[in-house]
Amino acid sequence: MSKTTLNFFEKELVNSNLLESVFANTSDTIITINREGQVLFANRTSYANRHQIKEGAYLFDQESDINAQKINEVVRTVFETKESGQYFINSSDLEDEEMIYAGTVNPVLNDNDEVVAVTIIARDLTETINTKKELENFEKRLRLALSVGQIVVWEWSIKHQTLIIEGEYESIYEKSAQDENSFDDLLYNVSLDDRSALLAELTESIATGEGFEYDYRIQFDDHSTKFLHLNVHVVLNTRGKPIRLIGAIQDLTPQKETEFRILQAIVSTQEEERSRLGKEMHDNIGQLLTATKLNLNTGIVKLKKQDDTALQKFELAQTILATAMEETRNFSHQLAAVYLLKGLHFALDELVKNMSGDDFEMEIDTRAIQGIDLPDMVTLNMYRIAQELLNNAIKHASAQHIKISLDYKQGEITLEVADDGVGIDLEKGVEGIGLMNVQNRVDSLKGKMEIQQVSGGGTKVSVSCFTDLYTKL
Repeated sequence: MSKTTLNFFEKELVNSNLLESVFANTSDTIITINREGQVLFANRTSYANRHQIKEGAYLFDQESDINAQKINEVVRTVFETKESGQYFINSSDLEDEEMIYAGTVNPVLNDNDEVVAVTIIARDLTETINTKKELENFEKRLRLALSVGQIVVWEWSIKHQTLIIEGEYESIYEKSAQDENSFDDLLYNVSLDDRSALLAELTESIATGEGFEYDYRIQFDDHSTKFLHLNVHVVLNTRGKPIRLIGAIQDLTPQKETEFRILQAIVSTQEEERSRLGKEMHDNIGQLLTATKLNLNTGIVKLKKQDDTALQKFELAQTILATAMEETRNFSHQLAAVYLLKGLHFALDELVKNMSGDDFEMEIDTRAIQGIDLPDMVTLNMYRIAQELLNNAIKHASAQHIKISLDYKQGEITLEVADDGVGIDLEKGVEGIGLMNVQNRVDSLKGKMEIQQVSGGGTKVSVSCFTDLYTKL
């Protein structure tokens, strides 16, 4: 290169303190070469990389290097056309790790508008591209996890009232997410019982800046139910004010279905054992008691001709035995639930008759279900639930008046037991074994139970479920 050209670069580029400072501290490789490929300027990054490019060296000494040939081809084109060019190459470092570079070749013109050199700015894109690949792989794994785990993730801007939804929304909610979503899309089909409580949790979370977890249900027109778990995190700005909510919704329905099947299996096993015990009591103990009664009757006939005192003792024993036989009969019928063969309304009427006493009044209304062909699972569990609730009202609540009613509307059956007893401590929840058994039976029906204190004293327990979720066995 002529001395005039070198003076040009010394004047216009190399001795420029501003460019020297910028070029020296950038992470990009920046070099300037003449037509012969001699390096006129190389910044620190150029020398620091594996090629260790120095000023005065020739860039294209190794013509066999395919990447050098690519760059040289672009450089020649820039010299000829005076227009910038670009290249993209793959290389390898000293450990044979793939390196990816993108470069721009810009012409350097003198006062006569002649290309006297070119400046090459090369950027190492290896980390950027690898990071992008990692993010893409992470996104694939995340989407797979969301799909397998049946999870929806969402982000809600409190200021802009905008909602972003990702994941298995369509699979869980059985409808497509829109390009623009509102918070109502997250509340879609939330059951009326859970909706107000869920909104209260969200409102409190925004007010306090604290996240929360909540289990709730969504219900569809066909009365099918899905069970969801919501986990919400609140994002605060630098002043501690909530600006976004980030949440994850997981479909727990498969786990709940497994729990339902286990509960139903437990209930079925209990009923089989009850039936077996009832049959044993009827066939064995009942027969023994009957034989004993016959012998007592025979003895009494003979004693009537002799000692009156002995006769009185035998007659008392006869009365006690008759009572024991009646109670054994009733208990065996309750265990085996034989009255259910005639329908739930008949079985409950008989239950009330057998449990009635002189110390309390019982009232029952089963007209709403007469003539309704209920699934066996619903019939059996509703009977056992009523049995347990009546037992609680009589033995633990000291009730004077108990009312049992059944209602049936649009495929949903509701059992209600109300009493004027001492009531239940609602803050303690379902703690007793009796109420826990009731709750288990309600869960096995995918139903709901509500316990209320009655004004003036007493308790009202309502249990309901959809009957069309089961088939008649």
